[in-house]
Amino acid sequence: MTTSIDSTGIDALHTLHVAGLDCPDEAAIVRDAVTRLPGVREVTFDFTAGTACVRCASTGATMEAIAQAITAAGLHARPAHVVTGPGVDDQEAELRRSRHRTMLLAGIAAVLVGAGVVIEAIRAGGIAAVFAPHALPPVSLALYALAIAMCGVRLVPRAWSAIRAVRADMYLLMTIAVTGALALGDWLEGATVSVLFLVSLALEAWSGGRARAAIAALMGLAPTQARLRDGDGRERLVPPESVPAGSLVVINPGDRVPLDGTIVEGASHLDEAAITGESLPVTRQTGDPVFAGTVNGESLLVIRTTSAAADSTLARMARLVAESRQRRGRTERWVDAFSARYTPLVVIIALVIALGPPLLAGQPWDAWVYRALVLLVIACPCALVIATPVATVAALARAARMGVLIKGGEHLETAARLRAIALDKTGTLTTGRPSVVAVEPATGIAAEHLLAIALALEGRSGHPLARAVIDHARSLGISPAESDQHTVIPGRGLTARCDGGLAWLGSPRYAIERLPALAADGWLSTATKPGGVIVVGMDDRLLGVIRVADQVRPEARTVIAELRRQGIRSVAMVTGDDHGTAQVVAGELGIDAVHAELLPADKVERIAALAAQSGPVLMVGDGVNDAPALARADLGVAMGAAGSPAALETADIALMRDDLARLPWLIGHARRTRAIVWQNITAALGAKLVFLVLTMTGHASLWAAIAADTGISLLVTLNALRMLRGSVPRPEALTSTCSHACGDSHQAR
Repeated sequence: MTTSIDSTGIDALHTLHVAGLDCPDEAAIVRDAVTRLPGVREVTFDFTAGTACVRCASTGATMEAIAQAITAAGLHARPAHVVTGPGVDDQEAELRRSRHRTMLLAGIAAVLVGAGVVIEAIRAGGIAAVFAPHALPPVSLALYALAIAMCGVRLVPRAWSAIRAVRADMYLLMTIAVTGALALGDWLEGATVSVLFLVSLALEAWSGGRARAAIAALMGLAPTQARLRDGDGRERLVPPESVPAGSLVVINPGDRVPLDGTIVEGASHLDEAAITGESLPVTRQTGDPVFAGTVNGESLLVIRTTSAAADSTLARMARLVAESRQRRGRTERWVDAFSARYTPLVVIIALVIALGPPLLAGQPWDAWVYRALVLLVIACPCALVIATPVATVAALARAARMGVLIKGGEHLETAARLRAIALDKTGTLTTGRPSVVAVEPATGIAAEHLLAIALALEGRSGHPLARAVIDHARSLGISPAESDQHTVIPGRGLTARCDGGLAWLGSPRYAIERLPALAADGWLSTATKPGGVIVVGMDDRLLGVIRVADQVRPEARTVIAELRRQGIRSVAMVTGDDHGTAQVVAGELGIDAVHAELLPADKVERIAALAAQSGPVLMVGDGVNDAPALARADLGVAMGAAGSPAALETADIALMRDDLARLPWLIGHARRTRAIVWQNITAALGAKLVFLVLTMTGHASLWAAIAADTGISLLVTLNALRMLRGSVPRPEALTSTCSHACGDSHQAR
């Protein structure tokens, strides 16, 4: 979408792609050009995507007017598209062409400068003589002037925009520096600075392209065609956007799944790494869900779509990642605020250096003006400004590959500061799917006979406990006993004629109604075991007990231990389940505090109390009743694959694969990102401080300053892009992965 109306129906949002939008200097040009237009309320930028988002009154400036204003200011703009398919290639191709033009221009200018140096060296008697005072050959002068003019095509128009807006940006600073070098008669230095500046622009564009490519890899997963099966059985290829929910879609072996759906025919292995982060193919069969963007394995599948293309899991992921780039963390906001004050301050200092010593102490003008020019060059804040967003976007993209959707850089920063974690029980610490944990037949009764009777009674029920019994019996190859005259006793149990008698099944309370003597039998006690008890009998005899429980996730114990090793002070359980069941699960996992039998409002109060006691708190949940607590927590994490839509919308982070091992990995990943961001900030500020000292002592030059500025920009970019490294690990390796991530962050600090 390039234009949209918000929920109030008042403001329009226009998103434009701006060529060369790589740092706040270009952003300032765009803001100055756009804010003059009627009805403009707000302008925000995404440097990694190269887009500007303009909010204005619905009767205000149009998309075309905004694009024309930006183009008139010296930057090319066109409508941007938030897509989930190959359409992103057009935008990236344009960025590559712009980058290549800049590098070509810099290359030609560099050749001209090199030729001028060779001619000057021949005329002066050696390369060393080039840097000594001498008369400049006219041919070398012409070559240097031509190189400066070629670079000025990119430099002067934007510098003029800065002058008109009374704004000091890097284009104005570089123009002043080059003009000052020419005024001092140093044409070689002016030309060298111009060429290096063009190279730095190309490097900035390249770094943004690397981060954009990581996002484009996610958005380009959706296929452009779906094989739709019509009502008469014929198949035809259509765009996924035209396929309504409830349609039948055929997926050939090796094809990507175009839409979310449920398998109605076939069984196959699917590669779900792009969505859930699962590194190994998973088996999917009739009745199982499939996600758009996953890859079918060896067999043909037919699915019934469950959502339109715009509402698929992949589309939601793409939107979340795109939106997350607009939500900046505290560190990034601090850097922007610092840069806004830093550049004007440096300009004032440069003026003091240029004018102070000559006027007050009679020092030579050329030496101090030159030092002021060097300071202006090194003052460019680009390295400092890109230090945070490139690292953040790279970290968000890496997390998305791991099946961890983070809805903004601010949440990544919060994850690095966590000190307490609260977890829901059902569906989070446990699988949320009851299963048989014990079959306890009465004396003289075979377990197989007990299950056959239970299967006969439960075979037609859709109750979760009944499904657990059915699945368990069928997994053992047990067939149901012959039965008829089935009767449901609402809220209590089932009966049927079976094996010449009246078979019955139900809760312990129902069993005691039929056999009062069981009231004193401790065999039916559930006090020491979580879950439910299904009692099976025949006439006035007890056949046995089937115990069913919601199983603890196999990785839960290891994850909680890993969280403690990461310095999490408190791990608590907040659940609506009963105290007995909650205590059993907590004891098994080693959880500190248990808060059970809670209503949604009670969970919110517990989260608030935990935050007040321990510091920033993370809440993990999956159900509708978890949504208020997820919103109250400093960081809400939803178990995404099976979680409720309310939880997914409310949470700050979604785990697309229901694997708790992503949790310690997330914390380690966030801490490593924070360490890299502060490494970059320290390096950028440190380099400028060093050059400030060198400038004041007369040991710095213009070309060295621009080379250092370009070098530090490249250094912080490459350091930030380290967050993209690494393949998606296997589930069993995740715990060691998060340990390594935490270790990396500690070492980085």
